[in-house]
Amino acid sequence: MLLVGRGIVHSLQESLASHAHIHIAEGEAVRDATRHALRAIGMPYVEQDEKNTLATAATELGLSVERLDAQLKALKPDTAKSWTKEHRTIVAAAWLASVGR
Repeated sequence: MLLVGRGIVHSLQESLASHAHIHIAEGEAVRDATRHALRAIGMPYVEQDEKNTLATAATELGLSVERLDAQLKALKPDTAKSWTKEHRTIVAAAWLASVGR
């Protein structure tokens, strides 16, 4: 499972002129490199829109997004210093991938 964002909506030149857009461009570069590496070794992958991952998982589980997020918060590992929404989204994406969604 490869979580994807909305992508760069500007040219590279415009993206590099804005601090916020630099982070978007960096994320896209990492995802592109990951896609290339996965293709190179013949490993299949599915792209999941990061913004819809929790909603998709909640629907599959028959839960509200709020209920799913509460349950994911309860799964925080004891050793984790933080357990952000990004972490919980990754867990939901991994689960979706494991059930073939």
